Amino acid sequence: MCNDSSCTNSLSVSACSIDLCSHDGATNQLPLQLFDRTDRLLHQIFECIELNYYDESFSLRTVAQAVGYTPAHLTTEVRKRTGKTVGSWFRARRLAAARRLLLETEYSNEQIAAKVGYRTLDNFYSQFRKHHQSAPGAWREANRRT
Repeated sequence: MCNDSSCTNSLSVSACSIDLCSHDGATNQLPLQLFDRTDRLLHQIFECIELNYYDESFSLRTVAQAVGYTPAHLTTEVRKRTGKTVGSWFRARRLAAARRLLLETEYSNEQIAAKVGYRTLDNFYSQFRKHHQSAPGAWREANRRT
């Protein structure tokens, strides 16, 4: 779990946690095996995100259909339980996958954007800069271990 008190990419549910923090260059996935299965809805949502984050057509509507909720009701329930929206969770998962690819491969930014579900390179850059305060290439250089 991230120890940075300002980090907003962590979720704790009954002593289980999901951590997508990148403060140390870590590239964590959603650890569904650790997820508290008593909250079946959240488990289904995170499983759906894990299985579909790379699909550029993946959306709130996709998740809502998978769990049998309307998009509005699902948004309300997830925000009430986690403090974040479904969209912010799948965006965090896509960015975690992008960070892993930046660190572990020589793929171009365009290839990475496509592999993690962004429809356009501009959208990928925008989201990456917003959440990491640097461009993907600069982040790669700063965080690669030699």
